[in-house]
Amino acid sequence: MPTRISTLLLFTLLSVAANANPLAPFERLIGGKWVIVDYSYQRFHWGPGKHSVQARGYSIENGEEALTSTGFWYWDPEENAIVGVHSAADMQVNLFKYRTHFEGDTMVNELKSFGDSGAATYMEYWEFTDVDTYQWRLVEKGTDKPIMHGAFKRLAE
Repeated sequence: MPTRISTLLLFTLLSVAANANPLAPFERLIGGKWVIVDYSYQRFHWGPGKHSVQARGYSIENGEEALTSTGFWYWDPEENAIVGVHSAADMQVNLFKYRTHFEGDTMVNELKSFGDSGAATYMEYWEFTDVDTYQWRLVEKGTDKPIMHGAFKRLAE
């Protein structure tokens, strides 16, 4: 009898683990308005069934808000990875492809960008320092040469 209970418990634990949402670490981004400077912010929302995470970036100029980027991440079972695709307007780059994983409190993205000047590959790090702040940095892949950085703060709405 104890073996049967142990087997049932093990099967239940494996079933729960197999059904765990690989996008669960994105939960910390959902809700609010993530502001980096007075003229730019992002919002994140769950897609249907929490099978994707939707992102939108905005700029503010002369008091007017404009959508500047949109995209989403999802779990790709063929890649066995979180991947994403985002598009942007009014930038030198208009398409971004992400391959994302989480290391503790840091979201790590291999980021491929495509634009008028061609393609480039970067590493992007989002390090959460508390529930409402993450430090963002973009570096050249393979060199860790800094390209851009900043702190995003969540504002409640």
